[in-house]
Amino acid sequence: MADGYENFYIGSYTPMEPEFGEYFTGARIAHGRLGAPTSPMTADQIRQASKLLNTGMKTVEVGAIQQDVFEAIPKQHFKEMRRLAELTGTEMSVHGPITDLAGFSQQGWHENQRRQAEAQMVDVLEKARQLDAKGNVPVTFHAQPPFPTQRWVHVPQVEADKMIDNIQNRAVERGGYSRGEDEIIKDLRRGRRMDSVIAVDQETGQIQEVKYQQQYWPEGPIEFDPKSRIDMMNYSQWESEKFGVTRLEEEKMRLAKLMNVEEYGAMRENLKGVSREKIDELYERERESQRLDNKEQQILNADRRLKQIEYPIQETNFHQYTALRNMFNDFMKFGKEEYKDDKGNVALRRKDVENNVKKIWEAYGKTGNVYSDELIEGLRNEISRLPHPQKWRAADEFAREKVAETTAGAAFTAWKKFGDKAPTIALENYPDTVMSTGEDSARVIEASRKAFVDRALAQGIPADRAKAAAERLIGVTWDYGHVNMLRKYGFPEKFVVEETAKVAEYVKKAHLTDNFGFADSHLPPGMGNIPFKAALAELEKKGIDVPQIVEASGLVQHFKVNPHPYVLEALGSPLYTYMAGPYWNQMRASYGAYFSGYGEFLPDFHFKTYGSPSFSALPTELGGEMPGERRQSFTGQGME
Repeated sequence: MADGYENFYIGSYTPMEPEFGEYFTGARIAHGRLGAPTSPMTADQIRQASKLLNTGMKTVEVGAIQQDVFEAIPKQHFKEMRRLAELTGTEMSVHGPITDLAGFSQQGWHENQRRQAEAQMVDVLEKARQLDAKGNVPVTFHAQPPFPTQRWVHVPQVEADKMIDNIQNRAVERGGYSRGEDEIIKDLRRGRRMDSVIAVDQETGQIQEVKYQQQYWPEGPIEFDPKSRIDMMNYSQWESEKFGVTRLEEEKMRLAKLMNVEEYGAMRENLKGVSREKIDELYERERESQRLDNKEQQILNADRRLKQIEYPIQETNFHQYTALRNMFNDFMKFGKEEYKDDKGNVALRRKDVENNVKKIWEAYGKTGNVYSDELIEGLRNEISRLPHPQKWRAADEFAREKVAETTAGAAFTAWKKFGDKAPTIALENYPDTVMSTGEDSARVIEASRKAFVDRALAQGIPADRAKAAAERLIGVTWDYGHVNMLRKYGFPEKFVVEETAKVAEYVKKAHLTDNFGFADSHLPPGMGNIPFKAALAELEKKGIDVPQIVEASGLVQHFKVNPHPYVLEALGSPLYTYMAGPYWNQMRASYGAYFSGYGEFLPDFHFKTYGSPSFSALPTELGGEMPGERRQSFTGQGME
């Protein structure tokens, strides 16, 4: 009787069946190119790395996903792991702690949060540099906020074509596309639609989820994608502010009509020829209880009454000025540099608006009353004609810029310190983030590299040198399991392959893990539904040869078995050094019989009895796994 679920007989080896194997994915990767991560839940990374090195693993990823755990790794341990790697000829890489690189928290976005993330990246890069002083150690970072920032859903071709026809027909009736409809069409032709996105108030950091909507209007059903709705939010807010200014002006006109014109004229006459300085002097004398003559007292009485009459009007001017000032601030910060008309000609420049407002201020506000009618009218006429600024922005655009700023800043700092041997930043894709897909990830990397080059140019570094450094130091950790998780939104199997092709040239490290598209299961390849053969071929087409880290902690967690034999079978690794048969997928039956007859694969008892062909049977004091007991040899057996 079989003594375990993995021990069922599945046939025997034959060299005539190179595709044999229940878990075989069709892809072939040599054992030496495969790596594994240490446990990310502990700071004892030396022990974790030693366990992997003892098995002969030639590529190891160390690190911790929680910030406090990563911070608990002593700096000396990185140097010690480097020595272990040098002794065993192992390639080391790092997985940094998860922190949002854009600056988001549960409370919203804040620039200080982004700067802290950049400082944390630099700290991790400096530690990673100690693992290998000779080359660019790839360091994985997640650009992952504490909530989904965007969500794509798949749209079948027939449905997409119908939606495109509806949009185009409405555009013909209106004489042109509404804002964002051209982008909707582009996405639909790619077979996708944005279902939701986080909107960010760039001034306050406030966040709000905006979803796709279909509304029924008298002219027919209309689709509003999230970005179109965000534009409507900006437009409505701007128009509301303009309406508020107009209402204040109307209120001022109403108050002016209620004013007693004769009394107002008399008060003004009493103050004719009296300077403001003289009036302030009289108020000071009155406070000091000095005697005032009748004329002086009349001046103060007239001034007090005039203020009472003018106060409501001045109050409306004050509120108008405050509103107009805030609108001008929003336009200067979040408006476009240029606005063009329907013919493509520049109709408005932000710089021209700034100059016009400056002239109005110098004419009426700089030397006079900042709440004067002339100043308010000038500002109102200039600002009320402006188009609405994009104060609220979609998180995919906003986060892309902020992640690029953080990544470029950290990479540039490390480059300045370590030169061309600085560690490589490899941002990892993750569903429902700014790096959901291969296309999205490529955009983030391009933006990050551009920001890096801009920093370098600002310091007088030649463009060609800066560009080469950016391409070497900033790239992607491509996680096949993460992109496969988008299949829960209806994307087909080929989507994983297509997105891999779009990001292939940017990949610096890969995470091989399997799932069924609904959860990050961390199964070994071949146990889920990821098309590894076709996806891995996309990297090979571009000549991409990077560390392949197999994340299979799900099998260890739930079934307490070593995933490596399954990995070797799934990825068709050759049994010997050269890429030629026999392969591990063909040899499944041979080590299966070993499972059935003699217990677990490579048991400790085997090494105790027959001696160890590796370091795994060394005492723990020497980096092995055996308990510290009295021994007469490294294997623990007596010398007879």
